[in-house]
Amino acid sequence: MSIWDGGDTPVIAINDYETTFHTKSYSTELIVTCKEDKKATITIQLFVNNKFIREVSGTTPVELHYRLK
Repeated sequence: MSIWDGGDTPVIAINDYETTFHTKSYSTELIVTCKEDKKATITIQLFVNNKFIREVSGTTPVELHYRLK
């Protein structure tokens, strides 16, 4: 899976992946793709300040956009 969280370089992950990042931006965008299996189900969960905000699930690519402020 390739995961882009707005940084300079996408992260490559296998199976489960969890990360934490800090931002002063007004919004965030997460994009997850799986080039190896276009039919794979991908789930993104967004937590802000340890509070569950949103979950998005689907086949590649899965995108989650959220306005932080």
